Amino acid sequence: MKTLKWIIVTVLLSAIACQLYADNGDENPEYKNEVRFGPFQLFFQSFYISYERSFKNTGTVISQEITYFDSDSRSNKGYFALLEERIYLYESENRLTRVYISPGIKFRYKEIRDSNYDDHILSYGGQLCTGLKYWVMPRFTVDLYVGANFIISDIISERNHNYFGSDFISPGYSGIEPMINITFGFKF
Repeated sequence: MKTLKWIIVTVLLSAIACQLYADNGDENPEYKNEVRFGPFQLFFQSFYISYERSFKNTGTVISQEITYFDSDSRSNKGYFALLEERIYLYESENRLTRVYISPGIKFRYKEIRDSNYDDHILSYGGQLCTGLKYWVMPRFTVDLYVGANFIISDIISERNHNYFGSDFISPGYSGIEPMINITFGFKF
């Protein structure tokens, strides 16, 4: 498990370094970086942040989500990492709207504890989504995307029966799940 964590951290840091020092020859060097925040994840006790480095018609995105919920009877902790490459297919003439398709790889670790059990769920897989990015102001964006995830989950549980994995809303689901998200970003 520690080796897998270090591999993921190394890949993500390498991708960041490559994106920061790459020369794409774009005429307009302004606003190549963007940080996005997902407010709807806060309803699920998660903090979601995403960073994108843009080139002419592509962008590399690194996303992180940290989950933390702790009460007397139950706790839910975990993290999520996503590395995706966005390919921009269309840009409006006024440069306020962009349409993209985005393949990516993801990893999630979740620890769920209640009064009697301690469950560990490790999920990994890929995603394919399409989205629309809209500039609300010169530096502020709204990003709406839909797609599907292909997920494989390993569950370590002390329960004789486990309810994880029964449908795509369950934390230990394996298979294809739909996804939809909206984020708000700041370009710099």
